Amino acid sequence: MKAPMNNADRRAFGRRPTYQHAVVLMTGRAPVRCIVRDISLTGAMLEFSDSVALSSRIQVRWEGSGLKADCEVRHQHGTKAGIQFTCATGPRIAKEILEATTVVPKTSELPSTPAEAISSIVENQAQVHIAVQTRSTETTGMVHQMRAHLQSQVVEVPVATQVKKFKSLRDTPTFSRISDRIEPPPLPQSDTNKTLRG
Repeated sequence: MKAPMNNADRRAFGRRPTYQHAVVLMTGRAPVRCIVRDISLTGAMLEFSDSVALSSRIQVRWEGSGLKADCEVRHQHGTKAGIQFTCATGPRIAKEILEATTVVPKTSELPSTPAEAISSIVENQAQVHIAVQTRSTETTGMVHQMRAHLQSQVVEVPVATQVKKFKSLRDTPTFSRISDRIEPPPLPQSDTNKTLRG
């Protein structure tokens, strides 16, 4: 049964732009996500990310609000479908949907297709990626500056001083005992050495 509606109410309400996420439910088929582009007291315009073959009778469930409406598909072109509310609560649902939407963006601010919506998300992610790369470059630069600063603070010990310390260490009894215990490994004998000796 279609929603009773007088023409004055319908004209006063008109068709209002919205950007609501919804799910289309069809008997015996998986739910399909869509965007409700606009809504009136008698129906709505749905847009899908891909072309979808809809049943003639569907149920639309608005995400976040839990509101549902039984509908009839009036026309379908590409990724868009015009629906008409078949339940008596259609006008009430339309009003509740718009009341729940505190700010309805202007049509000019909305992406005209799901591809444009995805494109803006990709652009935002690209900007985040650039910001992370910039921060990484800045951090690398800071690390190099800190390293240079630390290297300038290190006092270099002349090589002659290091050699002198080694020689004095070598002459200690502990070092001598250790070096006496270390035997060089035997040299490998090659076949050439054996033939020369024999």
